[in-house]
Amino acid sequence: MDWIFPINNGGQFHGIGDSGIDLFKGDPIKGLTREICQNSIDARLNDKKTVRVEFKSFELDARKLPQREHLLEYNKQAYYFCKEQKFVKATKYFERTIPTLEQPKIQMLRISDFNTSGLIGADVAATNFTSPWFRLVRSVGSSDKTEGSIGAFGSGKQACFSCSNLQTVFYSTLDKNGVAAHQGVSKLICFMDSEGNLHSDVGYYSEENSMPIRGQFDIDESFKRDEPGTDVYVTAFKSSSMEWKKELIVAVLDGFFYAVKEGHLVVEVDDILIDSHHLSDLISRYKDDISDKTQDYYQILNDSDCEIRTFSYIEKDDVEIRMLMKQDLHRRIAIIRYPGMKVFDKGNISATVSFAGVCIIKGMKISKLLGGLENIQHNAWELSRYRDEPDIRAEAESKIKKIYGDIKKLFNELKGQDTEGEIDPEIGDCIPDPMSEKEETQESINDEVSIIIDKKSALVKPSGGVEITDDDGEDEIDDDSLSGGSSGGSGGKKRKTPFVSQ
Repeated sequence: MDWIFPINNGGQFHGIGDSGIDLFKGDPIKGLTREICQNSIDARLNDKKTVRVEFKSFELDARKLPQREHLLEYNKQAYYFCKEQKFVKATKYFERTIPTLEQPKIQMLRISDFNTSGLIGADVAATNFTSPWFRLVRSVGSSDKTEGSIGAFGSGKQACFSCSNLQTVFYSTLDKNGVAAHQGVSKLICFMDSEGNLHSDVGYYSEENSMPIRGQFDIDESFKRDEPGTDVYVTAFKSSSMEWKKELIVAVLDGFFYAVKEGHLVVEVDDILIDSHHLSDLISRYKDDISDKTQDYYQILNDSDCEIRTFSYIEKDDVEIRMLMKQDLHRRIAIIRYPGMKVFDKGNISATVSFAGVCIIKGMKISKLLGGLENIQHNAWELSRYRDEPDIRAEAESKIKKIYGDIKKLFNELKGQDTEGEIDPEIGDCIPDPMSEKEETQESINDEVSIIIDKKSALVKPSGGVEITDDDGEDEIDDDSLSGGSSGGSGGKKRKTPFVSQ
């Protein structure tokens, strides 16, 4: 077993800038947290048990990094090649990686999940190109969702590499069938060796032909896996200060407060335990760091005055909406996909009335349908992801309109407004805003965007299809003429009112 950067003579040349890795570099810890936690709870082995995810940092004697000298030599060959070709960015990159590999200690981050199926397919990696193992370790652009504790294995898997100063990650698993295997992946640049051979930009610590190594990766002496799950080792972890712990904890609290509260997820960050018992204390401790909206949402989950409604779109009671009108709330609805990740904050409901809410997509079928709209960072819905499947796209768009319509109707009911006869939108609301696209892009970066829809220029659209922009600058679909049904009833608090959407 050794590091192998396959010869790529005649193949495509890949530079140092990996678009998938670059996508997460703006906020690598947050991207890593969302990717790992969501994919782990998506693939839990038993729905009745809590998924546990550990983030443990440790220092490694550099001499124990598998075949470190060979990996260092490949980095040096790539450096000399880049310098000769005058690749400025790549040259600077290797001027950082080479000293890192030459240091006596290397910082590592081990990420381990439990109550998951493990990474299936290491034993058939030579012939099965659709297994979770192959898609995670060897493939590019694969995003089919099947069982496996790291999830879809599309571009989101690059989040781990964005947190490595060497762009090097080791994967290890003990799957539910008892198969144990590990493999390393390192991403450099296509480079030419002294004999004139062009090598691939991606190398593997593996057996011959880039095959996985049987047995678990035992580089962390304090850890021994004895149950199914997957371990990811981020090499030369970007942890120049202790702030990474706070960033990771805040990312869990902001993105997975519902999953933690409901007992779907427990996260350990070194010595900090994030579970349902400690959630309230942690939200108080990190109140200056987490989003104000998260504090609103957590209050809603615990406030006895919160109004709760259930709706049925595909299956019985597959969507739950909770809403509270109270002073100083942030006028947003958290869209949460089962089993508990917040995807985004929905606006466009009121620019003046103080309220907040959570919309929990609970049903498996509707979660799968709308989950297919999520972008790589899991913070927006994009209908264009179903562009080649018009029937599914139409169904997804219909369900989104109904959800948004029922949110607005519940808001109007709690506000005391008659929802039966809505006033037509002002003419200004029907004129496309030239700034809306810019604002939508900015909101997407800040997790504020609700849904990105292919737009067509029009001064006025028919009733039921009006795209307007509210005072927050967020585009939405006017659903008021759609047959989404009413929220049902009025009056008492804390009641659950079943509703079947037609």
